[in-house]
Amino acid sequence: MIGTVFFAVLNKSIKEGSKQGIYFTLGLGLSDFFMISAAVFGSRFIPFVEYYSGYLKAFGGIFLIAYGLYNLLFNKKPQKKNTALSWRQSSSNITLGFLLNSLNPANFMGWVSLAIYLKSRYNLSTLLIAVVLGSIAILIILSDSLASVYAQKLQRCLNTKRIRQINIVTGLVFIFSGVGVLAN
Repeated sequence: MIGTVFFAVLNKSIKEGSKQGIYFTLGLGLSDFFMISAAVFGSRFIPFVEYYSGYLKAFGGIFLIAYGLYNLLFNKKPQKKNTALSWRQSSSNITLGFLLNSLNPANFMGWVSLAIYLKSRYNLSTLLIAVVLGSIAILIILSDSLASVYAQKLQRCLNTKRIRQINIVTGLVFIFSGVGVLAN
């Protein structure tokens, strides 16, 4: 499904290259595995999570809006291919991917819903549910990584004006998503 994360992967890859897009995707994947673990092994804490969902939703919505404003207001140009990328930048992209994915309450509720569905409909063991959801997360990481590689290849066709347009679209997607999270 094309959503905020997909636009973020494309935007990150175009601006900073496919390697940094893949680091960003790695952060997304780490977040997914964390949420899968919480959904599968921590189902008994669901009422506790619901207690804090309002805070998580508010923080996530504000984070999405802030990231959208950043994309709108700051026109970061793509880096040259030969530019050496630091571990600091890579770890920053991993962290950003993790936060972006983790602060969207819909992601966690999606994993929880899938875990509950697999348990109730097919009566799968906890281990098997973890394997199924982990496999889905691995496929998501692979598809986002491929999107990152191909988005970076598009960079040859992009000029400053088109990159600015991509920043505007990405920024608006995040702002509207953040408003949507806050409104629900």
